Amino acid sequence: MKVAAKHVLDNGGNAGVDRIDTVEFKENYAVHMRELYREFLENRYQPKPALRVFIPKSDGRQRPLGIPTVKDRIAQAAVRGILEPIYEKEFCDCSLGFRKGKSQIDAINKIEEYKEQGYKWVLDADIKGFFDNIDHELLIKFIRQKVTDGWVIEIIKSWLTMGVMKDGEYIPTKKRTPQGGLC
Repeated sequence: MKVAAKHVLDNGGNAGVDRIDTVEFKENYAVHMRELYREFLENRYQPKPALRVFIPKSDGRQRPLGIPTVKDRIAQAAVRGILEPIYEKEFCDCSLGFRKGKSQIDAINKIEEYKEQGYKWVLDADIKGFFDNIDHELLIKFIRQKVTDGWVIEIIKSWLTMGVMKDGEYIPTKKRTPQGGLC
């Protein structure tokens, strides 16, 4: 959890619905971390809804993001630390997006490698509305293929269904995955 907290706090970022940003979290670090640890230990951890914000897209539309609390981002980073080594070995070597230690330069180098092998086409694909249409049951079924720890499964379910707060109104999430957190 200390490694997860360091990652989140070094990254900075805005406050979630509890209005505690990374600076304030650091000021009361021991108290916040002890609280999170106890919630995990006593199986009382329950994420707060994400704070709904919108960022502009290049085409003028708005992309919704959900900003989890700092505490929830630390919890997500801790679980990611467990899951990442399990799933990392499943990725193809040409799959470079949003992976630890991978960059745009790696993608360019991979394209150059394929070009030298005689390939002539590059496909850059994005599935419109992908994160808005993720089926929770299907995702959990997929995760269960590699993860058998019920605690991990339940905490992932809690993040999927934590909902969002928009203009002071709670909006539940029955499908989709939050964009803006670590998971």
